Amino acid sequence: AQTAVSVQVRDSMRVLFLDGIHQANDTEAMVRIHRTIGHLPMVLHPDPREVLVVGLGGGATSGAISLHPDVQVQIVELSDSVRSAARHFAHVNYDVLSRPNVRVRLDDGRNFLSTTTRKFDVITADIIQPFHAGAGNLYSIEYFRLASRVLRDDGLMLQWIGQRPEAQYKLIARTFLAAFPHT
Repeated sequence: AQTAVSVQVRDSMRVLFLDGIHQANDTEAMVRIHRTIGHLPMVLHPDPREVLVVGLGGGATSGAISLHPDVQVQIVELSDSVRSAARHFAHVNYDVLSRPNVRVRLDDGRNFLSTTTRKFDVITADIIQPFHAGAGNLYSIEYFRLASRVLRDDGLMLQWIGQRPEAQYKLIARTFLAAFPHT
């Protein structure tokens, strides 16, 4: 078992919780942010074909990516329970789990990056908050270097970090820059 996952409905809003901590919801503001995380690298890259999404959550990011023409989306999600819960957000994630150009692999993001031979045009990481237990591994220099290794030479990586205190933001930004100096 990786995590306890629940979806709660309150006042017609659906909320995804991981280990009792808010991860996603279907409010307009939240969906807009996650769709932007999906669309932004797709419109910045000249010809994105192969995309990796690390972390499924409610699926709004990967759903937005899946709408782009001629793109294949590989989602890596640690928890099968998160995959099951994402179905409750089909109304905002474009029913991403049923789209023919989307594949979900249950795996640890770092493990996938260290073992795959595939190369990607775009990588998005819309993952759990860095203060959650074990999540620090997904903000480390080793993780970012693994991502850099599977990114094509003209590829783009978008790493969501949310609103952090300034010291945390700078630490994550410096770590990212060490692996992606052309950021």
